[in-house]
Amino acid sequence: MFADTANAEWLYAHDGLNLSLNGCSQSCPTKLEIPTQINGKSVISVSEYAFNSQGLTELTIPESVLSIARSSFSYNAITSLQLPSQIQSIGRAAFSGNKLSYLEVPGSLSSIADEAFYGNELIEVDIGEGVTTIKYGAFQKNTIQKLSLPSSVERLGMYAFYDNNITELSWTDGGTADAWIEEFAFKKNSLIKFTIPSNVTEIAGEAFVDNNLTLVTFLGNRPGSDGDSIGDPMTKGYMDNSAFLNNPELSSIFYCESPQDGWPGERIRVKSPNGDIPGINILPKSDCDFDGIIDEIDSFPENALYSQDSDSDGMPDAWETKYGLDPNDASDATSDQDNDGISAIDEFLAGTIPSGSLDIDGNGQYDALTDGLLLLRGMLGLDSSALVTGTIASDAAFTESADIESRIATLGVLADIDGNGTIDALTDGLLTLRYLFGLEGDTLIAGVVASDATRTTAVDIEAHLKTLMPAL
Repeated sequence: MFADTANAEWLYAHDGLNLSLNGCSQSCPTKLEIPTQINGKSVISVSEYAFNSQGLTELTIPESVLSIARSSFSYNAITSLQLPSQIQSIGRAAFSGNKLSYLEVPGSLSSIADEAFYGNELIEVDIGEGVTTIKYGAFQKNTIQKLSLPSSVERLGMYAFYDNNITELSWTDGGTADAWIEEFAFKKNSLIKFTIPSNVTEIAGEAFVDNNLTLVTFLGNRPGSDGDSIGDPMTKGYMDNSAFLNNPELSSIFYCESPQDGWPGERIRVKSPNGDIPGINILPKSDCDFDGIIDEIDSFPENALYSQDSDSDGMPDAWETKYGLDPNDASDATSDQDNDGISAIDEFLAGTIPSGSLDIDGNGQYDALTDGLLLLRGMLGLDSSALVTGTIASDAAFTESADIESRIATLGVLADIDGNGTIDALTDGLLTLRYLFGLEGDTLIAGVVASDATRTTAVDIEAHLKTLMPAL
């Protein structure tokens, strides 16, 4: 690279083809737009301190830029930033001391440098798959509330997210390399719950100190376990005994007993004064479906949807209540409300429903012109021949109006598709008919959801309808 100031607007250096921007030739405008080319040369990088303390409020960086050096844009008043989608490197403190509120980091940037975004006003940060390292203080002293980390992250450096307001933190599981959380990485935040990915092998001192944690879930082995006398092996890594200190409401630390190793191990300290005074220590407990109910009192320890079975009949209380069974009567496990020859307990185990489905005529298919119209007519109050004429499939198992009426009645409150407490042909009936015709999204719900509905979105409506359509 050699200097070339032939352009009246920019200072830069180049190698004949590509160009590194050094700053403005005179004073910079507050709304700075970096060009893709200058004098026919592609702008591929921004030099150290190029636009430091220039009073910038807006910044546009072209896709051609692959590298942004140390302190390039530090100490301005930039409020928004879109990083180039193929950015390769960002230097230390490159954007520190600005006013950014939202940031999306492309996965092309494998490492986020020390203090790169220190001291901004960030509220939400999304980090793309491909980023592996977030270094010292990279996002320290912001106001981040929501943070998403990809499975590719392997190392969170010291003070990486220190002194923010993070309440919602998600870190995608599935990473293949060992991951480290270094000292003070999440200290002084507002975390309530956090799930630690299975590949995390090291959690250093005070990594989660001064939060509001109530629940921590480990998906993998206990980091740095010494093993035990009954065959549980030692595990790699290390977990400092101060990692979770000063979370006085932290009462639950969960793991899965099998196949993970090293658990439960020693108690984990969550509150302790200085010195040798004993603190409050939590013994981790197994919760293999990670539903917040420990396995020893969870009737369905491998099913996160259910935990209680008051009558010990093998069917969850919530499931029985939903389908009109009695959660305090074990004898209903052998009942067959829809007369399909399958008991309620077998329906539960098979993932089907015990009391009615949208296959009203029982021919093994869900059809708008038969099942949908039968249900709609039933909701309109039609019965006898007026209900069934012209709407029964040729291969139907149920052809008499009395049988059809019984199967519609078996649906009960499940036919209240929008959940407003009333079964109405002009809302619930039309929603069902449209869905059976294959309509989804806004087209499904437009104009047919009751004003007092509790299910108002297409996602919720579709989810409820799907429960009424088990595999046939």
